[in-house]
Amino acid sequence: MKIELTIDTSKYEELGTKMPEVRKRGLNYTSQYMIERLQVHSPIDTGYLKGWFRYRETDSLVDIRSPAQYAIWQDQGTGPIKAKNKKALHWVKNGEHHFAKSTKGIKGKHFVEKSINETKGRLDSFFIKAIEDVL
Repeated sequence: MKIELTIDTSKYEELGTKMPEVRKRGLNYTSQYMIERLQVHSPIDTGYLKGWFRYRETDSLVDIRSPAQYAIWQDQGTGPIKAKNKKALHWVKNGEHHFAKSTKGIKGKHFVEKSINETKGRLDSFFIKAIEDVL
């Protein structure tokens, strides 16, 4: 799963030559907080889903990703899951083998949206701190 943070700093051009450093620090504070929120809200089974990290950074963007390929399904849900190439689905849980023609799937936890909303609510404070750091 991939999340990109992009910050529009065009309204703050009066900071002149210090603007790139303000942008960099503000984006850093924002991405650190976003990763923290994702780790807090990620569902726990093995803990692998909590491994969010910065994948790529530019002057105005941080690409945050999870190593868990199933992160999107945990966040958004799956809907019904049906056997495609076989007669039944098969999985092992607690050492027991289970078979079914279909499952209800999983309901989305929407932890990414929760994390984004919490981060949005703090953007002003991150950039005020960045401005204070630079000035």
